[in-house]
Amino acid sequence: MMDDYAQLEGVRIATDGAAEMDRNRRIIFVAREKIVRLELRRGPAAERPVVTTVIGLLLFGLALAGGLWVILGLASDAIFPKSAIAAVFLVIRGWWLIDLSLRPRWFVLVHEQSGTRKLVFHRTRDAQTIQRFLLDAKTRFGYT
Repeated sequence: MMDDYAQLEGVRIATDGAAEMDRNRRIIFVAREKIVRLELRRGPAAERPVVTTVIGLLLFGLALAGGLWVILGLASDAIFPKSAIAAVFLVIRGWWLIDLSLRPRWFVLVHEQSGTRKLVFHRTRDAQTIQRFLLDAKTRFGYT
């Protein structure tokens, strides 16, 4: 029995559309009737890299401020809110957003009638494997 989709990592191209998957759940989906063409690109994975970078920098800055607050509080035996400790963990989310918007990744740029969407390969780095996957999927399902 033949599958009605082709998938490499989290990018799925199917008869009903194109999607970025998180295991078996679609996190981004573009219906077939809205797709004008599929294109392979390399660049920032974020949909809006400038906005994502600014938000990442803000979260990273809050984490650093929270960390400084904790260190100063511990050094002076001062009482500080527990939320300052929680703020330190924002460094992970901030760093992830900055990385998403600055480090180039391969992605399928889905051209719609009213804009574009990105379906990102987060782990796969081999350009030939990705190109073969997209060419095979486009041929198999009739995308341009």
